[in-house]
Amino acid sequence: MKQTIYISYDLGIDGDYFGLYNWLDSHNAVECGDNLAFIKVYEYDEDIENEIKTDLKKNVELRDKDRIYLIFKRKDGSRAGRFIFGKRKPAPWEGYASRYIEEAVDEA
Repeated sequence: MKQTIYISYDLGIDGDYFGLYNWLDSHNAVECGDNLAFIKVYEYDEDIENEIKTDLKKNVELRDKDRIYLIFKRKDGSRAGRFIFGKRKPAPWEGYASRYIEEAVDEA
């Protein structure tokens, strides 16, 4: 099967970018801004998430702190995104938006 995917990556300042860039280049990835790549045709057999994860593990030296997020189409046609390595962390923009907070009354 073939599918269009997006890969977002965060390997820190000392990650295996050589391995990742080699992998992206071998899949004819297109740059889409900082740490985001578009792959028009990714070929896989059955389970795109696990097959990409296995493919990346073979080609990129990944550490516990490295993060790779995959955006893909599910078998039912809906779009999905999930971390295939690492996990979500607090966003740098958290706390910037003004939010209405009811004034509390402190009682002794």
